[in-house]
Amino acid sequence: MATALLGTTLFLPFAPQITPAHACLPNRIGVACGLTPGLTLFLGGLATPLLGTPADRAGVRSVLVLLTGVLPAAAAL
Repeated sequence: MATALLGTTLFLPFAPQITPAHACLPNRIGVACGLTPGLTLFLGGLATPLLGTPADRAGVRSVLVLLTGVLPAAAAL
């Protein structure tokens, strides 16, 4: 249940991220639509090893609990 909630939370901001990209690249809508989620997923892929190592040591649940506390705090900034 926590994984499904976390996954949903991670994919919700795609539309709000793409909308400002359209404003920045008004003549290149396709580039804006591809670049924004592509960059987001790329950065997530870079974070995977950083989260995988503690998950191997302390367990997946502890990392998910950490993420559910850190992500809202980071979004508040």
